[in-house]
Amino acid sequence: MITAYSILLTTIVYKLSRRLGQRYSSPLTSPVFLSTAMVIFLLLVSHINYQEYIPAKKNHDLSARTSNCSISSADL
Repeated sequence: MITAYSILLTTIVYKLSRRLGQRYSSPLTSPVFLSTAMVIFLLLVSHINYQEYIPAKKNHDLSARTSNCSISSADL
């Protein structure tokens, strides 16, 4: 249950931080910085420790999906 909550939380926070970053351009509103800060804050408030959050990170890892999308210079 916490894994589903964590994935949903991360996705919503990232989308919100992208919108805020587009609206208010600043280094502090970059999606990477802002979403990380917001997730940490929300995990602290909801008393979820990092060990409980890790399975969601492993299940929702985009590196496996994007590794097959690379373009080499030979393809150009």
